[in-house]
Amino acid sequence: SSTATNSPTPTPTGTPTQTPIIPDPNLRQAVLETLETATPNATVNINIASLSLITRLVADNNDNSIKGIPGWVPIGGPVTSLQGLQNCTNLVTLYLESNDIRDLTPLTPLKNTLLGLHLDYNNNLADLSPISTFSNLINLEFRSGTVEGTFSAGAVSNLSPLSTLASLQELEISSQPVT
Repeated sequence: SSTATNSPTPTPTGTPTQTPIIPDPNLRQAVLETLETATPNATVNINIASLSLITRLVADNNDNSIKGIPGWVPIGGPVTSLQGLQNCTNLVTLYLESNDIRDLTPLTPLKNTLLGLHLDYNNNLADLSPISTFSNLINLEFRSGTVEGTFSAGAVSNLSPLSTLASLQELEISSQPVT
């Protein structure tokens, strides 16, 4: 007769943990839902090839603002990192309203493709220099102020990075401490 032992099941050691291509879970949710909408009835994986298919991305953390925009996806909380979006090499329009984005550097590889950048109510965003080379940017929004009844001023004090945006046709800015 055999007897059962209560020894623990061995676990693998030294297995590297792979960081997702889009580390921010809320941004990853918006990307995944955008890809699922673009390729219905297909299994969707977020990878370099699939990210290059995205031309419009809406990762808006404000349920009441832009529901009428095609591709609007409600997300589970604020986006804090844009890491991974540099792989969206055909991205034309990006909506990131009501998030907590502080660093636009991951967007710099998109300087020739991005035409519309909507950053309203990212009230902690202070540095616009990463987008100073966006020669084709037509529309830029970074309003701050009241979101769902709560006033919060923005953090952008220097607009000089925008002076090089030769194609800029529409600029919406409010409640920023510009000097």
